[in-house]
Amino acid sequence: MFLSLLLGLLSPVVEASTYYLSDVGIRAMGRGGAFVAGADDISAQWYNPSALTRISGTHFQLDVMGVKQQIYFDRLDYPGEGPTVDGNPTDLTTDPISNSAPPLPIPHFGFIHDFGNPDLTVLLGFTTPYATDMKYPAGGAQRYSLEDSLVIHTFTGPAVAYRIKPWLSVGIGTSWNYMIVGQSMQVGLQVPFGDCQGETEDPKCDIGFEAYTKDAKMFTWNLSATVESLDQRFAAALMFQPKIKYDATGWLKADFSNNTFYESGFILSETSEDKDITIEADLPIIIRTGLLFRPTPTFEIELSGVYEGWSTLQSLDVKNVNMTIEMNEFLGDAEVTDDISLPTNFTDSYSLRLGWDWDQSKQWNFRQGFFFESTGLKQEYMSPALVDRNKVGLGLGASWSPNPKWTFDSALFGATMGSWEVNNSNSKQITVFVDPTSDSGARVIDGRSVANGLYKSTNWLGGLSVTHHFGQANQW
Repeated sequence: MFLSLLLGLLSPVVEASTYYLSDVGIRAMGRGGAFVAGADDISAQWYNPSALTRISGTHFQLDVMGVKQQIYFDRLDYPGEGPTVDGNPTDLTTDPISNSAPPLPIPHFGFIHDFGNPDLTVLLGFTTPYATDMKYPAGGAQRYSLEDSLVIHTFTGPAVAYRIKPWLSVGIGTSWNYMIVGQSMQVGLQVPFGDCQGETEDPKCDIGFEAYTKDAKMFTWNLSATVESLDQRFAAALMFQPKIKYDATGWLKADFSNNTFYESGFILSETSEDKDITIEADLPIIIRTGLLFRPTPTFEIELSGVYEGWSTLQSLDVKNVNMTIEMNEFLGDAEVTDDISLPTNFTDSYSLRLGWDWDQSKQWNFRQGFFFESTGLKQEYMSPALVDRNKVGLGLGASWSPNPKWTFDSALFGATMGSWEVNNSNSKQITVFVDPTSDSGARVIDGRSVANGLYKSTNWLGGLSVTHHFGQANQW
């Protein structure tokens, strides 16, 4: 039962659209993510591997993108419901909090080669979807949802494209995935007497929890096709990626050192840890499609759409549980060995992007794009750990090629969710209720609602890219 508290940490592991703040790639972000039919760099590994056939020669590309999600949360105040002082209740008021984690630098690199065959192109690349760090004040208004979080997910592997007809190319990509999730939060302790009786948010009744999981053996693939008119004025593309099985191992830890019942000797364990838990979940299928039109050889415009099937993830299943909480002789030790299923209730999300690209000269290219994405998170499940709403965004980018051997790209992308109030939150304080006079001992219960309030959020991405084109001196 104590473990159930800790596992609440892991509900944001892959939360709808908030796990992927956006897609990948400097050029792609400059076009607002409208980069499926028109993909022409290493980002094709992610968007549409069949588009690699439009790239000839040998190239090495390195992207670095900084990713930041600005989150503001001003929790509702509750008069008369704060901690008891000298026998009298106080007002439960909290200061607004925000995500203080710095921008997360995310690399993306790849090597492209066509073996001198205009119909065959191979890419070997490393990429990761753009997610963000979250870090909130310790003991802040959000502490029962999240205090610190980190998600790292990488894709490494080859992609191959082949032009089977002058108007039809197909491509396939395969990748080894590596994923790490780490988070921390506070839970409450409730007893039928003293300062921790009833619903309380007294800091001395808190228990600190941490979780860390890793899966180093995930594997996935994607398959795509591109149809392009012989005059290259029109193109259409479709990409499919199946769901990915997340089967992670890790540890869970409870910290009682600042809790009043550890200080008074009821709980003897300063910390309690399960070093070998397993978490199973399915990441969604992804379908991308794009339609491209080139009214002139130097200008193209693309409309693309993306579907992410997050409804496949209705729960997180935690297995191989084995945790012991050492308590005094009066209470007895608590053994936890039950498997646990955590509901997530995600829904599918959709995205539309419209972007354009203009070759102003051999040296300069400019791009812009607009972005809309629906949320996969129901508002009543919103919390500072799960911040996602329908969002609109704008991308701007440019390329500079000082000579045929080098290209430098830059991009800035921003997406806003606006501001909104949540008054019907189902996000509750996780609480351990301990009754020494009852045979039931300790059990997990829901505390008060901890996620009602005013939210604001904006995503910002900015980055640079450099590409070296080998053997291209005579291309101009």
